[in-house]
Parts: sequence; C-alpha cells; structure tokens
Amino acid sequence: MHVIIDGYGGDPSQLDDENVVSVVLDRYPKMMGMTKITQPAVLRYKGTKPEDWGVSGYVMIAESHIAMHTFPERGLIWADIFSCKDFDHERALEQVKEVAQKLKLKIEPVRFFTRCLECNGVLEKIDKEKVKDKLWPYVYKTQENFVICPECRRVYWEGTHVGRMKTKLKEITNN
Repeated sequence: MHVIIDGYGGDPSQLDDENVVSVVLDRYPKMMGMTKITQPAVLRYKGTKPEDWGVSGYVMIAESHIAMHTFPERGLIWADIFSCKDFDHERALEQVKEVAQKLKLKIEPVRFFTRCLECNGVLEKIDKEKVKDKLWPYVYKTQENFVICPECRRVYWEGTHVGRMKTKLKEITNN
C-alpha cells in the first residue's frame, strides 16, 4: 500500500521543529502495526532558494519506509507511507487526522486526488480520445472524465474507490 499526503497551511513553528518530525516518525509505525527497524533520521535542509528550506526525515520499517518533508515558509508537509504489506486504512486515516491536528494543517477537499500516485506530479485534465489507447475498453465506454500526469504520463479516472476515499477523507475534515 502507498499513501502520499500533501499537507497545506501548517503551523511554521511545528513544521520547523526537528523534534516534532522525529516524534511522528518514531511513533507512527507502531500505531500502524508496522515494524520499525531503525530510529528516525531527521535533518534540516537549507536550499538555494530561501523558501525551500525545511526538515526532512525517514524511518525504515520492515515493510518499507515512511518519509516526511516540511517546508515551513510555505506551510507545507509532504509525507510518504509505503508498505509492502497491507495495513489498516482506518487506523491510517485516524493517524493522519492526529498528525494534521498536531501540525495545524488545513485539509482541503478541493486538493484531493490532484497529484499522481506514481511521481507526485500535478494532474491535468485530458480529452478522452487522447488517452483511448491507454484505457481498458470498459473504462473507455463507461467513463468520461480523465486526468493525466504530465511527468510520467499515468492516466486516472474517477472509479468507485474515489467516492469511498472522498467520504473517508471528508470524515477527517469534519472533526
């Protein structure tokens, strides 16, 4: 399973705190029922552009890894949870909610499903005919709206799983 989180509007003082990132990375694997095999590695980064500085960290788990990258000046956090084994998505959503509250993130439903799951590129609308050769015949026949990642060229459409995920994600925003 792979979960990518783009967090916006975070509290810069929380996003700037290496200890906060370290604590999240230290506690999250156990909360998810994963096996942590290293202590979190957390570093401060100063880029060539003033707004590109932040705190980055990762923790290796037996199942793969969890990584976080913060950009305090922009109020952003990007997190990547990758596991070779399935995990309880209900627990994952509860933990995302807890982290979002701790970092004072704004969860904006309008931003749901706007990035590529493969490379995190920003998705763009594309005409159905232009991606016909990339689609299963049933999908082409039953779906009308498509988006494509300009980076890796992966194509997406809104299947039933998207509706279920939107419902779950809205639960996070309502509490």
